[in-house]
Amino acid sequence: MHEFASTTPTATATPAATPSVYPGNFANNAFSDFAPLLTLFGDEFTKQFLATSIGWADDILLGIAPIGIITVIMCAIRIGPSQFLNSLIGRAREDPDDDEKEILSSTSKDVREIWNGNRVVRQTGESKTTEIVYDSAWADTPLSNSKPTEGVRDCEPTVAPHSLEITLYSRPRNPYSPDTYEFWKNEGEKRAPNLTLNIDKTVPEPGKVLLCLGIGLLIQAAVIIVNATVVYYLRWPRAGSAVAAYGYPTWIVGTLCISLGVSMCARVVQHSTDKYTLGPKPKVSKDGLRVIRLQKRIETSDIPAFAIFQNETNYRIRMSLRVANLDLASTRTAIGALLTLTGFICQNIGTRELHWSAGILQLGATLLLAVIRALLRGNVGENPKPSPV
Repeated sequence: MHEFASTTPTATATPAATPSVYPGNFANNAFSDFAPLLTLFGDEFTKQFLATSIGWADDILLGIAPIGIITVIMCAIRIGPSQFLNSLIGRAREDPDDDEKEILSSTSKDVREIWNGNRVVRQTGESKTTEIVYDSAWADTPLSNSKPTEGVRDCEPTVAPHSLEITLYSRPRNPYSPDTYEFWKNEGEKRAPNLTLNIDKTVPEPGKVLLCLGIGLLIQAAVIIVNATVVYYLRWPRAGSAVAAYGYPTWIVGTLCISLGVSMCARVVQHSTDKYTLGPKPKVSKDGLRVIRLQKRIETSDIPAFAIFQNETNYRIRMSLRVANLDLASTRTAIGALLTLTGFICQNIGTRELHWSAGILQLGATLLLAVIRALLRGNVGENPKPSPV
């Protein structure tokens, strides 16, 4: 009998192939995801910036590497006249006074600003404050007891009219025009004085705003140029692979759409109010001229009466009045919202297809612009100079 050797093959264990992990994957995904998402946050900060915006430069600055883009869209919709857009965000039956109190800087017969003993707060309700321009260098004769033109015939209008109730004391060469006085007299009972805008340095000088805008534009331009250099000149890969051809164009289109859309929505909010500045002529003597606001006692909140003094070197009065007729506001809001949301999607897609440094650059730009805007509004939280009476 022959013995046959077994020819059954024996399985040999071989080590499983280790999946290759590119060390840049985590960094790329983390920054590419977080940088666009940061634009969704910053609700209260964005509202504060919107409320104290004065000109077009503020609107553009808010749109550069913005945060709180959803908040800007919501504010524009709430302020606008479109019931359809308001119904889309669940605000169809909201009281317009609540919108004015929460979003705008304006005061009216139903929205007021008061000093509660600790800070300036905005409330719904009738005005409890009277605004007075007082000149201690001349006799305390209220202008209302004489003809509006007496003592002011040599003064020409130098500023926009004021709409707040005020007792204006006269002198032979009164620095305020009769037209301004008449506007106060006719509209004063419908308005409440604005405390926030008249706190010293709350509203930055136009030159300072333009400087910050220039810095913001340079920062965003630098991000665009560096990303283009990385993609088309240095050709840095994304996670070990070449960057997709559509990555950079999609990213830059998204970035520009966000900036344009946010600026349009911010412009809608700003156009919902008219902001005026009242002040004496440059050559008129300002010695002894003071602005005082007398606030009545508010018994329901147990707040005593206060005399709120404006800075002695500040002779100007700022006011913000809500505009009733907002032409094309709904159209501009819809276009701005569409651009912003489309831009957010495109920027997110584009960032994920670029080198991970693109996410870091945009994140850094967003944080830098947030700091710049915060510094520009650094005095909003300052308090006036109240004195109990």
